[in-house]
Amino acid sequence: MLINRKRKHIFNSWIDNIFKVKTLDLSSNKEPGFIIIPIIVAIVFILIFCFVLLTVVVKNNGGDGTGVAKQKDESNNLPSKTQDSSNNPDKAPSSNLPDKYDENQDLGSGYLKCVELNGVNFPRTPALDRRVRQIWLETKQDIDAQGIPPLRFSWGFRTNCQQINVDSGGNTKAEPGTSPHEAGRALDVRDMTRRNDAGQIRAIFVKHGWHWAGIKDPPHFDIKGYTVGEPSHADWIRKAQADFERGGPREGCRGTTCGQ
Repeated sequence: MLINRKRKHIFNSWIDNIFKVKTLDLSSNKEPGFIIIPIIVAIVFILIFCFVLLTVVVKNNGGDGTGVAKQKDESNNLPSKTQDSSNNPDKAPSSNLPDKYDENQDLGSGYLKCVELNGVNFPRTPALDRRVRQIWLETKQDIDAQGIPPLRFSWGFRTNCQQINVDSGGNTKAEPGTSPHEAGRALDVRDMTRRNDAGQIRAIFVKHGWHWAGIKDPPHFDIKGYTVGEPSHADWIRKAQADFERGGPREGCRGTTCGQ
């Protein structure tokens, strides 16, 4: 029995030594480091947690840390750039002409038609594209209805040779192969810088769809391709010139190829 009690006492003493907890006397500051160190460690962990949390929030908002969120695509609100077709050989230059020909046009009678143009005499050809001729006749009817004295003209249709040799009289002269006159879609009206009714005449022409060349070429009025369904100015010229070479116009007003 005595031996058992001794063993029990030793065992209890051993347990007490292992789990013994020191009693702190805060008022006496015997071991201040025991509580300060855990506080510092806790503060460090809190700061790390806050930093990580702030980083996650900023990234989720798409910001850069300045408090202002970045746009995902800064070009979203900007107009898209128009491609410059001049650098793209596969795309025709931009224009206001339709993309396709008018397949319903009756071309059996040719493109050029004779028309009375006071002042345009042989060896010049008083003719226009047949569709432009119709527009001119409607324009003339309006001019006559308003009591405007008859107009005089210097040119309607021109051949390529005539365009090369024409004297522009100081007005703008288009390069051969590019002039609206070569397509039979233009008229040059005389005295547009001297007539008192020039403004009234211009207004009537514009009303009927004509384009006035302005002060750089005051006599000149022309019809744009989109008005009559011609998709290409260059093709329009080639067709009108080809019609002349085949003997058009065929109503007896045909002039010479190079006459001025």
